[in-house]
Amino acid sequence: MSTSNNQQNTIIESTDVINSRESDIVASVIVSVYNAERYIAGCLEDLLSQSIADKLEIIVVDSGSEQDEGTIVREYQQHHGNINYLRTGQRETVYAAWNRGIQLASGRYISNANADDRHRRDAFEIMAGTLDQRPDIALVYADLLITETENETFERCTPTGRFGWLDWDRQKLLEGNCFMGPQPMWRRTLHEEYGYFRSDFVTSGDYEFWLRVSQTHDFLHLPVVLGLYLKSASSIEHANREAQRRENLQILREYRSAAEKGIVLHQKLSGDVYASRPDIRPPQRATFSPIETLNKAWDAYWRSNRGSVLERLGKIDFSQRDTAALITSAATLYMELGEYREALNLISQSGQKSLPPEWAALKVCALIGMADIEMAAETLRITLNEHPKSAALHNAKGLLHLEMAEYVQSIQSFETVTTSIPDNADAHINLGMAYLQQGDPSGAITAAKKGFLITNPFHSNIIKMAKILESAVSIQAIDRLQIDRMYTTLIGAYPHNKVLIYQYISDLLAQGRDARALDFMEMAIVRFGYDDGILQHGVSVRAKIGPMRLENGSRSAGSLSLCALVGANCPSLEKRLAALKGQVQEIVAVSIGATEEVLQIAKTFGAQVYHIDDYPLVKSPWDLATQMAVGEQCLRVDLRSGKSGELA
Repeated sequence: MSTSNNQQNTIIESTDVINSRESDIVASVIVSVYNAERYIAGCLEDLLSQSIADKLEIIVVDSGSEQDEGTIVREYQQHHGNINYLRTGQRETVYAAWNRGIQLASGRYISNANADDRHRRDAFEIMAGTLDQRPDIALVYADLLITETENETFERCTPTGRFGWLDWDRQKLLEGNCFMGPQPMWRRTLHEEYGYFRSDFVTSGDYEFWLRVSQTHDFLHLPVVLGLYLKSASSIEHANREAQRRENLQILREYRSAAEKGIVLHQKLSGDVYASRPDIRPPQRATFSPIETLNKAWDAYWRSNRGSVLERLGKIDFSQRDTAALITSAATLYMELGEYREALNLISQSGQKSLPPEWAALKVCALIGMADIEMAAETLRITLNEHPKSAALHNAKGLLHLEMAEYVQSIQSFETVTTSIPDNADAHINLGMAYLQQGDPSGAITAAKKGFLITNPFHSNIIKMAKILESAVSIQAIDRLQIDRMYTTLIGAYPHNKVLIYQYISDLLAQGRDARALDFMEMAIVRFGYDDGILQHGVSVRAKIGPMRLENGSRSAGSLSLCALVGANCPSLEKRLAALKGQVQEIVAVSIGATEEVLQIAKTFGAQVYHIDDYPLVKSPWDLATQMAVGEQCLRVDLRSGKSGELA
C-alpha cells in the first residue's frame, strides 16, 4: 500500500531510512521528551546503568520542548558515544517522535523509555535475551512497580502498587485490554513488515500497532518485575481520556472486523518474502516446555480452575535432569490444592536420601495438612539438625507450632525468618496469623502490612490476609480506605486470582457497598465466567443499584448511549459489554427472543432491557432502542452477530 505523509490518518510505511547494516547494538531505546527537563538526567543515568549499556543505543527525540533538555543531553553525549539527540521544530505526537527514532535505530530490538520511568538494571538484558532465545516471539513485556514519587530509582523506590500484566492472548487484546505496558521490547524488523506507529494518534498508537503486529505474531509476558512506572495525572493517557476513548473505539472496530473476516490488515511483507528475508521471521508454532506447562497450571490455579491445574500437572515429565525448581513449584501447587499426598509423592520420587531444605519444608507442611503431626515433627527435627539456618524449615516449624496452638514458639519461628529475610512474604503473613490466634490483632495487622505488597498470590495467604484485615477493622486498627488500597493493589498485581477477587467482593457486600462490589463482579464474570452462580448475585445487586441511565431531557453535549440488540445467541456478550460500557453513559438493550441467561448478563452490566414483543407499534428494534435512549448520539451494536457498531 502506497501512502503519503500528508494523509494524517495513514500508516507511515517503512523506507530505506531504516539502517539494515550489521551492528553490535543489541537494542535501540527511544526516549521522546517534551517539557521533561526535570526527568531527563535521571532517565539517561537509568539507561547508562543497564547491565548491557555498552550494547544499547539511546535515541532522544526532543519534540519541540519549551525546556532545555538539549543542554543536559549534550553534556552526557560528551562522555557517552551511544547517545543520539534529535530535535524537531514543533511539538509532535509521541508516536511521530518514536517513528523518527526508529528510522535512526540500528539495534536488533526496539524499546521506548518514558523520561519519568525507570528500569531494573538487568531489564534490557533479560528482555533482549528472551527475544534471542525465542524466535517465535515478536515482543516481550514485563511487570512493573508503581511509584508516585518523581526521580526514584528501581533499587531505591517507595512503591504504591504493582502492574501484573495479563499473559499473552490476542483475544484479550481485541476485547479492549492493552496490557503490553509502557516498557515493552520488540523486533525492529516488525517495522519493515508492518510499517510505523500511527503518528496522528494521541494516546493509542501503540495499542493500534500491537493489534496490527499480533495478526501474525505472538507476544510473551515475562512474569517478573523489571520496571518502575511513575503514576502521574499529567501523563498523556490521563490527560486525554476522550481522545483515548475515541481512538480505542476506532481501532477496535477495525481489527475486530478484520478478525471476524479472517483478513490481515496493513501487512507489507508476507508469503514468499520470508524465504528471501531470513531476518524477518514468520510466526512459528510454539511447543510448550515443562516450565511453560507449569506456568499455565499456575495460571489455571489463579483462575480457580482446579481440573485444568491437575490436567496440566499430569502432563509434566519430572524425570528429566535439572528439575529441582520444577518439582518445588509443582509440589507447592499441589499443596495449595490440598493434594498433600500428591505433593509427598512428587518429592519422594526424586530418590534423594537427604532432601534439600525447601523440599523438607514442603514435606513437613504436607504432613501437617494430612494431620500427621508426629511424622511432621520428626521430619522437622532431623532436617533442622542438617540445615539449622534454613528459612523454609523455620517457617514450617512456625506452622507446626501454630497447628499445635503453641503461639509463643510459633511467633519466634516466624520472626527468625523475617529477621534474616525481610522480604519473605509467607513468614510475615504467617506471623500475622500467629498474632491473630494469640489474640493480638494489632500485632497481626503490623505483620500483615509488611507482607502485603510482597505477598505470594496463594489462596492460603489470601484467606489469612482477609481474616487479619477483618479483625483489624473490628478494633479500628486500620480503616476501610487502607483495606481498599491493599485489596486493589493485590488484584492489580494478580488479576487472575479468583479467590482474591471473590474475597474482596464478599467483603464489599458485607459492608453494603453494592456499587463497588458490582464493579468487581463484572470483572470476575469477564475473567472467570459465570458458571459458579455469580451472575445471579450480579443481577440481584444491579436491581438494587439500577441500570446505567441518563436522566430524561439531559442530552448533554457529547453524551453517548449504547443501543444494542440481543437475542438467543450473543457471542462473548459479557466481554463486549465490559469493553463498551466504559465508552458510553447508558446502555439500552432490545431483546429479540433472548434467553434468560443473555438477559441476566445484559442487566448485570447495566442495560435497560426492553422486549420488542411488548411494543407492537414500533417499526423495528432499532427504532425502539433509539426511542428509549437519551444520549446525544447512539452507538448501535448488534450483539447477536459480534460485528462492530456504528454511530447514529
